[in-house]
Amino acid sequence: MEQKKILLVDDVRLFLNLEETFFRRTGCEIKIAQTGVEAIKIAREEKPDLILLDLLMPEMNGDEVCRILKSDAQLKSAKVIMVTTQADEETVRRCKQAGCDDFVTKPINQRDLLRRAALQLGIPYRVHFRILVRVEVEGESDQGFFMGTSSDISLGGMLVESDKRLEMDSGVFLQFAIPGEKNIVRIRGKVARVDELSFRDRFGLGIRFEDISSEQKKSLMKFIRTRIPDGEEV
Repeated sequence: MEQKKILLVDDVRLFLNLEETFFRRTGCEIKIAQTGVEAIKIAREEKPDLILLDLLMPEMNGDEVCRILKSDAQLKSAKVIMVTTQADEETVRRCKQAGCDDFVTKPINQRDLLRRAALQLGIPYRVHFRILVRVEVEGESDQGFFMGTSSDISLGGMLVESDKRLEMDSGVFLQFAIPGEKNIVRIRGKVARVDELSFRDRFGLGIRFEDISSEQKKSLMKFIRTRIPDGEEV
């Protein structure tokens, strides 16, 4: 599964941190910028699939940045979600005239934002719907054998707590049991995220699944459906 690239643009570091933490859980590659000028520079270098762009920023507002991006032949295909503090008629008109593909208001509802991002990226929402679950995981990489415990799982990957630190982009081979399923899942993946956890000598390993089979998808999807709250849109 191709890793999507997202550019987050906001002059307020608090919002950037919140958005970055949230989107990193999806397994997407994240880039950040705090000014419009910086956003344009990074967009031209990185060619993001999706840009989350704050409307009100110093030096250059988000609508001006959006116009520049949408007028660039190499960047106009990037999807832009504008982030605003209000949704009055004038603000909505301003965002639409700039050429944005969608807009959301602060405070951001994370699940709503994820739905909108998935729609713009053309990926199933369930792919990145992470379910909290603890299962024992055995793994193998170029750096040796390791064991751990999952903290969440999705169709796209899982977060594993382990005493083994792996290098970013390391290839891994995992095996674990899905709750309620008899068969052991054996799947290849790649390390997309490494976090030092607050407790001693433990690491959070974000593993992105690769070469997932149709049967594995079916089993994971069945499990995810059982854990989605009633009435939750997917």
